[in-house]
Amino acid sequence: TNYITKGPIEEQKQLTKKLTMAQVLPSADRFDLICAKEDGTVPEEWQDRIVEASAGYAGDEFVGYAVTASQKGFGGPVNVMVGIDADGLFTGASVLSHNETPGLGAEAAKPAFIDQYNGKTAPLTVVKSGSPGEADIQAITGATITSRAVTEAVNHAAEFAAGLAEGSDGQ
Repeated sequence: TNYITKGPIEEQKQLTKKLTMAQVLPSADRFDLICAKEDGTVPEEWQDRIVEASAGYAGDEFVGYAVTASQKGFGGPVNVMVGIDADGLFTGASVLSHNETPGLGAEAAKPAFIDQYNGKTAPLTVVKSGSPGEADIQAITGATITSRAVTEAVNHAAEFAAGLAEGSDGQ
């Protein structure tokens, strides 16, 4: 069974990744992989926070990065793909995987929460009450740990991308 399903499962995984990169960095029509934890190319000091990073291009013009970062949430690791344009502005985010509580932390994957990152720059902080400011993300009621995990993952992605932009491979 594994022999028969392995190829189609991998193809579906790659297609989903490409579609998510296009969603978080919509101005890009092509992505070039920079590093991936899977193949051991993520710099050692980032191995616990960065899963993968790709540069996005519109034709031959660099437009930004699609970075997948990870942070421990309430139920385990929360993996978030973030689009960051050439100016450091968040262009989109998508929760790729999590083990958060259904109805609470799992709400982080929904547009009402994840779309808060669009148009902002790092560093971001989580607020539990009141109106969020420019650098604030409104926490999900009853899921502050998850809200913080997603926000920290987004901040990690931005910090890594800033290092790439400086030509230091995120180091």
